[in-house]
Amino acid sequence: MKKAAVSTVLSLTLASLGAIGVPAGSALAAGPMYSGQCPTGKTYYEVVSKTSSWVTLAGPYHYINKSRTLSGTHTFKIDKGGTKSASTSVGAESQAGALIAQAKVSVSATISKSVSWSTSMSVTMKVPPGKTVYASYGTNQYRITFRKFEYAGNCTKFDRGRVTLTAPSSTGWKTW
Repeated sequence: MKKAAVSTVLSLTLASLGAIGVPAGSALAAGPMYSGQCPTGKTYYEVVSKTSSWVTLAGPYHYINKSRTLSGTHTFKIDKGGTKSASTSVGAESQAGALIAQAKVSVSATISKSVSWSTSMSVTMKVPPGKTVYASYGTNQYRITFRKFEYAGNCTKFDRGRVTLTAPSSTGWKTW
């Protein structure tokens, strides 16, 4: 039986019998021991913080229903297109693909390297009498900070700094 498996079995057996306590800092309390080599020489990323915000790509637009008694509808339409791309902090441009892949798993599957929108996007809204409605076309944008680290031969993590990824998500209309 491997060393890791023996440690796990021993820890579970002793804990379940209640024969002895397992000190918090002991190898048994830490779980199975890693008996192989740590994956050195490779950079890893883990999410430290994340925020999201609305980024307007077209608009905002507004419409005032000047009628005092009749409700109406209004269609907002954009006749242009474009692309919103992801960006990284200085020096991390070559890592953008790996960061986006990690962000899709850790934050949101809708995060992408870029989002595009085409001409003739529209939304129709009901407008109560005497009221104003607003619309903007945009994307939910994530700002994610990653901890960049490597493993040493003894499986200790060495911090290699922070990297920030700003990446768009799905596009659509925001109305209010």
